Formats: sequence, structure tokens, C-alpha cells
Amino acid sequence: MEDSCFVSSRTGVCSHADQCGAGVPGSKFDTANLSFDQRIGSGTFFGVETEWLHSDGDRTIGMTTGVLPTPFPGAVSSTRQKIEFRERNISAYAAQLFGDGFSVGARYRLSEAQLETRLPELPNSTTDLNLAEQSECSLLHQVSLLLNYQHTCGFFSQWESLWYYQDNSGYTPVRPGDDFLQHNV
Repeated sequence: MEDSCFVSSRTGVCSHADQCGAGVPGSKFDTANLSFDQRIGSGTFFGVETEWLHSDGDRTIGMTTGVLPTPFPGAVSSTRQKIEFRERNISAYAAQLFGDGFSVGARYRLSEAQLETRLPELPNSTTDLNLAEQSECSLLHQVSLLLNYQHTCGFFSQWESLWYYQDNSGYTPVRPGDDFLQHNV
């Protein structure tokens, strides 16, 4: 019986907004994961993995000040915006080899992502502050089923069925969750 365990951790600074969880260039990000894989006999495999990602960043955003209900804005100003992103994942898989060319597998993954946006320099009494400060959260379930065939001459084929279900909370306006099934051949 063989098994393996893998632990990893990484810290860095992101230079491109589209690659950072917090979406702010220069953001600090941390990642960590832990996995365990086990082989039983000559053809059964299973494993579990957990993963943690965190990123936060600050940026300056523009704003106008004024007294409502006048339609004209007051002074143009700026304030600091703090953005924090966190994602946690856990997954498990099992696979079985059959003969020389067939294998089947199943995988389940649960992901939770949370994005918090705060304006720490503004007083809590600021009008509509709750619309600018948000705590958005999404929960994603993924199930994957696989059937593989590979011949010794190199010919291969694969059938994969994927099911996704996402639930969202904290979004303004509300973003409903969704689910769908996808088949890949």
C-alpha cells in the first residue's frame, strides 16, 4: 500500500489586477493546500485535498460629497477602499482501473469564495454606505464522473459528466444561484 501527503504554502505580491483575488495591483496573496493520496492494491486510488487562498488590497477611489436631496454633487474627493478576498476549497476523489485500458473515477469539490469591500475612512452614518460596502459570498458544488479508455497503440477516449451548483448571498442587486450539467466526450 502506497500513500502520499503534500503540504504547500506560498506568499507573494500580485502585479496584475485580473490575476489577484482582491483585484488590486500590488495586492498581497497567500495560498496554502494540503492533500493526501492513497493507492490500494494495483488499481484503486482515492484522495482528499483542501486549499485556502487569501488576498487583500487597498486602493483609492473617487467620490463626491454633497447634501441630499440636491441633484448637484458637492466637492470632488477620494477615499480609501479596502478589498479582501478569501476562498476555501475541499475535494475528494476515487478512481478504479479495470484491465489494461479502462478506468472510472468520481470527484466532488466544494468551494466557498467571499469578497468583502469596505470604506474604512467614511463614518458609519454616511448615507447609503451599505450600498458601497458589501460582503459577497458564493458556494460552488462540483461533481465530476469519468470513464476512460486507452489502448496500447495510443488510441484513447474519455467521457466526462460535470454537474455544477452555485448559491450566492450578499450581492446587491441579488444574483440568484444556478446549476447545470455538462457532458464532455
